[in-house]
Amino acid sequence: AAVLTGVAEGLSRRGLSLRGFLVKIQPDASDPVYPWLDGVIERSVKRANDEKAPRAERLEAVALIREAKRDQAEKRLFDLLQGEHAPEIKLAAARALGRFADKAVAERLIGEWKSLSPSLRREVVEVLLRQPETLDSFFSAVETKKIKPSEIDPLRSRQLLAHPQPAVRERAKKLLAAALPADRKEVLDRYQAVLKLTGDPKKGKMLFTKHCVTCHKVAGIGLDVGPDISDTRTRTPAALLTDILNPNQAIDANYIQYVVTTKDGRILTGMVATETATSVTLKRAEGQTDTVPRANIESIESTGMSLMPEGFERQITVEEMADLIAFLKNWRYLDGSVPLGKE
Repeated sequence: AAVLTGVAEGLSRRGLSLRGFLVKIQPDASDPVYPWLDGVIERSVKRANDEKAPRAERLEAVALIREAKRDQAEKRLFDLLQGEHAPEIKLAAARALGRFADKAVAERLIGEWKSLSPSLRREVVEVLLRQPETLDSFFSAVETKKIKPSEIDPLRSRQLLAHPQPAVRERAKKLLAAALPADRKEVLDRYQAVLKLTGDPKKGKMLFTKHCVTCHKVAGIGLDVGPDISDTRTRTPAALLTDILNPNQAIDANYIQYVVTTKDGRILTGMVATETATSVTLKRAEGQTDTVPRANIESIESTGMSLMPEGFERQITVEEMADLIAFLKNWRYLDGSVPLGKE
């Protein structure tokens, strides 16, 4: 399964499926390779649904399910997305469904929107914005209020407002422009009250776990996607407040968001995690990655914006911001070994 998953991933970067590749080299449907592959996939389905199996093996199994016949793959992946599974398994299922991103799959994903967690919604939006036909479904969902403009990452909204196609830009302007975050100066002025409050770092830890762990790691919690924000001893609360509410004021070049357009029409986003002579790997929230062969890249453009989107004030009150900053400043001392505020 591990070998097949690796081969399948390599083929997918070139726009091929494992089954499609096999058909090319062995068109005889009666060849034993096909029932053998189906058997491997069936075992992968069981593995993916096995709550007692190691996480890495389950994620590997989910990736292999997409190599089943299309109708079977869609059904099993949607079963995983809708079932009672760990968030990372659901996320892998949503990502795998991106292989079959057409209008029918887009409509089914949109139908699941209300039940999806924030991390799953981000991945579904990634899928919907990649192809022209699924982008149309996305806009239709916003028009019919199935998806609220305020639920869209501001970075994605700005991406659509700057789309190379005029028709897409106009549609985005009509539907999304009003939902973009407020002027940064106005927001920063409003949140200056945070600096006069004494936050609760324990409450701040819960807020960090809820809002920040998809990109940042502090106190052993979260993922190393964005910049390291764990060492804040020399950072003032005012500086942290600015970093959080105005992430584009000073951007580390390593964490700028890029948009890659492929020759087959897909649009991928993320920061450039690694580059080789033959490929570019993009990384985004939840540690999700896309590796694209350079031969399949039509264009790669910087957005000039941070991986962290503006608009965090929509999710957090002034009092909660004080708690979050208190956690970032004092997370080392929550065990009581050093008095808080005495670092």
